[in-house]
Amino acid sequence: MIKIQDDILSYREMCNAEGKQTLQRGMNYRLNPTYSVILMSQRSNAPYKDKIYICSSDDWSAEGLCVPDFKLTSTIENYKNSDFTQGKYQNIKAKEDIFVKDLNGLNTKLILVADNPEGPYTLIEGCKRSVALSKLDKLVGSQVYVGVSLGIKTYIWARYMYG
Repeated sequence: MIKIQDDILSYREMCNAEGKQTLQRGMNYRLNPTYSVILMSQRSNAPYKDKIYICSSDDWSAEGLCVPDFKLTSTIENYKNSDFTQGKYQNIKAKEDIFVKDLNGLNTKLILVADNPEGPYTLIEGCKRSVALSKLDKLVGSQVYVGVSLGIKTYIWARYMYG
């Protein structure tokens, strides 16, 4: 695969880059022996249901950052419309400022968990960094690790993706 960063591809361009006729929404597990691909749209009118959630921690909800559904796209949109002066908003803004100066200033690897490879997925490591990277249009191309276990449905940080 050609490494593509900081670019938005059409679906067809993405399939061509991967040498595939089609890619499914969500997780394309082991698309290549060395990586998998997760498809996610940040458009409000995306033609499919988003499957990536931030960790279901009540402090994210209390600050209104993940309202109404704990989806990463909702969180990103709420962050973009914030004033950055309090709590998690301020912390994400600090991470964003670090990334502006040096994209390698913080770890950009993310960890997701799911009950099966097709999702839905809960982001359990890198929630704030993923929001900051997205604000800077740098989320695409991030390295993501996915853990799959049937037991994840009872994991408290994943509770909203099954709601």
